[in-house]
Amino acid sequence: FRAFSASNFFTSRSNAKCLSWPAALAASVVAALALLLVPGEDGRQPLTGSDALLAGALESEPSRADGWVALADGRALQPVLTFPDRDGNWCREFLLRDGDQDWRGVACREAGRWETQVVARETFLAAEEAYRPAGAGDNDKVAGFITRNAADIALGASDEQALITSGWQDAR
Repeated sequence: FRAFSASNFFTSRSNAKCLSWPAALAASVVAALALLLVPGEDGRQPLTGSDALLAGALESEPSRADGWVALADGRALQPVLTFPDRDGNWCREFLLRDGDQDWRGVACREAGRWETQVVARETFLAAEEAYRPAGAGDNDKVAGFITRNAADIALGASDEQALITSGWQDAR
């Protein structure tokens, strides 16, 4: 029988292994909770659900390949395309710039209201920057949502404008 020695206890390999797994488990739990509770990379909450300014612009602004719509709160919006979803609702892919944060998302119009369905951080290249192959800026999360939920191809400019003018009353 050996006498207990704190220095021997903490330096022994078998005891060190026994003491390290609870610490590793605790660190993993803390990291997982931090990922769930921290809203964004810099503490700002990404858009989710209903956003009145975004909804108002999606209701009335046509899709565009370039140029941005200034929202009253300082954000800038670029509607990208409009497509029908599998539930018979209209959805719009959009780009949103909020200061130094760029977002790509999709909002769908259900019961007369635009609700953001998916949104992800994005980095937009300025128009004057180098060649970029088709699809190079696609965000997997947003592209996956569109692939899973689109019922048809995106509307052309004239069909989209007619839909906006009609107050989103489907004439199909």
